[in-house]
Amino acid sequence: MLDGMKDMGKMLKQAHEMKKKMKEVQDSLSKETVEARTVGGRIYLCMTGEMNVVDVKVHKELLEDGHQKRLQEGLKEAFNEATLKAKKIATDRLTAVTGGLKLPGM
Repeated sequence: MLDGMKDMGKMLKQAHEMKKKMKEVQDSLSKETVEARTVGGRIYLCMTGEMNVVDVKVHKELLEDGHQKRLQEGLKEAFNEATLKAKKIATDRLTAVTGGLKLPGM
């Protein structure tokens, strides 16, 4: 029984350390940025690892009449590309912390 209590204490300590490391990863993701460029570089989007958009730039040519569809498609592509990059960074960092362990809500 005493060994079981030691094991439980060890598991709780590991869980606490993992929680601390996951918080550090989350904090680092808020500072990390990813970028996406579409429509030949005429649309630029930057977002954090937490998927918050921090910058969008659109070349003035795409703001002219007749380019609405191209602008809309380009923005969608840039957002999706940046989101995939941010998700990959988050997944890679969290996998490093959890050792590949599948945790609910992750």
